[in-house]
Amino acid sequence: YHTNHAPAGVDPAACVRALYYYHSVIREWGDLGYNYVVDGYGNVYQGRAGGPNTAGAHSGELDALTQGIALLGDLSVLEPTAAQQDGTVALLARLCTANTLTPTGTVMLLNRSLPVIMGHSDAAAVTCPGSALSDRLPAMRMATLLKMGYESPQITLQNPPAGATLRGVVEARPSVTGPVTAVDYLIDGQLAATVTSAPYTWLWSTVDLLDGPHTLRAEARNELGVGSADVTVLL
Repeated sequence: YHTNHAPAGVDPAACVRALYYYHSVIREWGDLGYNYVVDGYGNVYQGRAGGPNTAGAHSGELDALTQGIALLGDLSVLEPTAAQQDGTVALLARLCTANTLTPTGTVMLLNRSLPVIMGHSDAAAVTCPGSALSDRLPAMRMATLLKMGYESPQITLQNPPAGATLRGVVEARPSVTGPVTAVDYLIDGQLAATVTSAPYTWLWSTVDLLDGPHTLRAEARNELGVGSADVTVLL
């Protein structure tokens, strides 16, 4: 969200107090609607009382299923400050880690597939959180991944061994480190299979291939990059 009521970084404590008064007294919500507020200096304020995973008052039917983070300022035109983005990313990394969520992934909420890190407009027909912040969300998702320690995956092929003579159905068995979205298997440079669940093994049928050397490549990928391993075998 953006609070859409004051430039980011201008007397942020007063802005938070004004927001609290508006939500709790004027709108009679009893407290801030958002779970967290981030000012232009990157400071994070607790919003609604109750601690982590408290249901706020910011997205209607999704209140109990989401955590609402509001960035101070009108971000329909002005981009959030670098410090504000950094503070938000640090908060997102902590929340995603605590709830075992992948920042670039999706979740099913009330029979809807929604981004793990979403703008208000992803869930409702509104202009919030402003186009300037909405445009930054993909980069902030990636920054959250990095903050959580994600890196490009590493992969080796445990089977088949390089130089082996094979025929029939062969189990391609990799060893991967780091988070993996999928493993692609290529035979002589041509994609043959994609496996999306651990342990990412694949049963390779060699019966239609000509006798001679062939190269099996396994490519493990995630949002940050690709790691690969090759073996050449004889059929």
